[in-house]
Amino acid sequence: MSLKTAIRPTMFTYRAVHFHRQFFKLNLFKRLCSSNSDNGKGPSDNESKKSLNKADLFIPNRIKKRIEQKGLSLDDVEIYRGEKTSASSPDFLNTQSFPEDFSSTTTEPSDYQFPSEFDKYRQERRRQEKHAYRPTSIDPEDTSILFFPGQGSQFVGMGKKLLKYPGVEEIYHRASSILGYDLLNVCINGPKETLDKTLFCQPAVVVTSLAAIEKLREENPKALEHVVGSAGFSVGEITALAASEMISFDDAIQLVKFRAEAMQVASDKAAGGMLTVICNHKTKLKTAMVAAKEYCRTKLGIEDPTCSIANFLCLNVKVVAGDDAALTFLEQYGKEFDIVRMKRLPVSGAFHTDMMRQGIEGSREGKRFKKMFWNLQLNKPKFPVHRNYDGKIIQADEHLQQKEVNMLLKQYRTPVKWEQTLHILYTRPKETGFPRTYEVGPGKQLGVLLKNVNNLAYQGYKNVEV
Repeated sequence: MSLKTAIRPTMFTYRAVHFHRQFFKLNLFKRLCSSNSDNGKGPSDNESKKSLNKADLFIPNRIKKRIEQKGLSLDDVEIYRGEKTSASSPDFLNTQSFPEDFSSTTTEPSDYQFPSEFDKYRQERRRQEKHAYRPTSIDPEDTSILFFPGQGSQFVGMGKKLLKYPGVEEIYHRASSILGYDLLNVCINGPKETLDKTLFCQPAVVVTSLAAIEKLREENPKALEHVVGSAGFSVGEITALAASEMISFDDAIQLVKFRAEAMQVASDKAAGGMLTVICNHKTKLKTAMVAAKEYCRTKLGIEDPTCSIANFLCLNVKVVAGDDAALTFLEQYGKEFDIVRMKRLPVSGAFHTDMMRQGIEGSREGKRFKKMFWNLQLNKPKFPVHRNYDGKIIQADEHLQQKEVNMLLKQYRTPVKWEQTLHILYTRPKETGFPRTYEVGPGKQLGVLLKNVNNLAYQGYKNVEV
């Protein structure tokens, strides 16, 4: 079946064309600027190296209006021709096994036709540093940032290397008494099919990460003296809350138990999944997701299909989650939308999408999870914790308790904005040093993402092996 046949309905045609136009507005302006108003032909190679004369160009009113909406004028916009260099495709990236390096996929400033607009974007990113804690009384290179991994980083045997450190066995035993099963046995002996289930995986990753802190404390106590920031990926956010003592250990284990049970139930209710998508400057991902949903709605009779971005990992790598049929559509027709590469993640549900909300809100497990969240008391933390929802620091102010808890609760059904969080933590003026970074828990996935987003900051990265 061809793509045209698969997405024939007229309703899709309108939506897809709308997103297609939105995505290619910039390219449209490039083509217009590249044309010669006299003969309709592009400039010669020699001419293309020179700056074009705006007065000689025909620029439609809709393009002029678009420029005005951005607060610019034609005089603010630099118009030039230059060959776009396409980014090379990295090896496949997923939440279980990341390649060592895929930094070659980063889009360069030269890929933008509006340099002034790119500068505005860069300045906006620079302003993100106001959301980070930056003490002036200590050298940044003497400070630390802690990362806590999420579901997908688990492996059979994790935790075994930690047992020789003081307090680790007690952490596992205490967690097991709350969970109602021998968590340490599941972590060390598996089997993999059991450990990979959401029900067991989430508590295993959280507790193993908390146990890894004891190893870091024993081997490198200075790493915990001046922690200026922390963040946990997905369920790792609960780890960060417990590690900072913003919530108690017992509350953290009870919370992750209820969360895992609720998300397992939600996953069982609907056939959903997650798909890593690697893009480049040509990729029309929004159009592809609209097409996938329209195909599910009109061809398969799915009333309200889901297909949306669940994780913003780095510039060219996203995780799309939704109905199984929508992801199958993307796998089959992704090349039509210039998607570079895709691969399914070994998870049982469409986490961080509206499918989780639909599954959790109507279940007994979901109600129990939400009730406990609403009753959480956020204590003053030992160090700042950045939330997945928007990358900002969670406030322990008693007047903001309910607001903060509500934003934390949204996490299971809204995208993880990890790339934005990294920009907040690491964007800084040139010649300014970076903190040391420790990934505390199983895997090195978050370190690879840091390397792709900020290679200089990655120079101070270390994984605490478990």
